[in-house]
Amino acid sequence: MRIDTDLKMKVGDLVKIVHNVHDENMTESRTGMVVEFVGKQKDQILIMFGNFKTLKFHISQVAQIVSSV
Repeated sequence: MRIDTDLKMKVGDLVKIVHNVHDENMTESRTGMVVEFVGKQKDQILIMFGNFKTLKFHISQVAQIVSSV
């Protein structure tokens, strides 16, 4: 699995939450899909996980796994 924090993320990308972040609603795999960019500077990301829960994270807490086409 390739994880890259330098790529430009976009809606539909598969991402992983970094290990020093915890949320009990996040799946054990820490992997989800980017749904939307929010915040004044668009530096926060709404991510939907496999359990269909959507959580908000700062862009610095997210690593891109696969870019959507």
